[in-house]
Amino acid sequence: SESTSTVESSSVRDDVSSLPQWIIQWRGEGTEGYSTTLRQWEFTSAFRAELKDYFARSSSTIQNMSVDDVEFYFQDALRYQGPVYRPGNNDDSDGILEGVEPIPLSQVESYESAMQYASLSPDPALSCNISQEEWTALFKSTIERCSLIRNAFQ
Repeated sequence: SESTSTVESSSVRDDVSSLPQWIIQWRGEGTEGYSTTLRQWEFTSAFRAELKDYFARSSSTIQNMSVDDVEFYFQDALRYQGPVYRPGNNDDSDGILEGVEPIPLSQVESYESAMQYASLSPDPALSCNISQEEWTALFKSTIERCSLIRNAFQ
């Protein structure tokens, strides 16, 4: 299962391939009721706030650029491959491994979205004017700011 905050063309993705990519482990991983959309919205909003703070401190010519154009591409990092319990399905041969309990189908998405890749898709003018080290510092500040992140890895 893959979730995205925006749909992007491959040319945009190619332009930002040198920017940091992070793996985020969300709080409440594998637990139903934790909204993937809310997690991603909190992270994106926190990053935009960090970017606004960066612009306020910076003497750069990019101070007046809109941070609303900064988007993230989120992709699930986990893929559940174990047996799945489907109500009304009494066929025990549906991929059940010896000694492994099936999980409900409703928990598969929760499991798969518990850890996601986060890739940045900024305006090209931003990616040219902010160094790799500054992007990394912005990511770290964002991660510290988010309450729904358990861990993050670069």
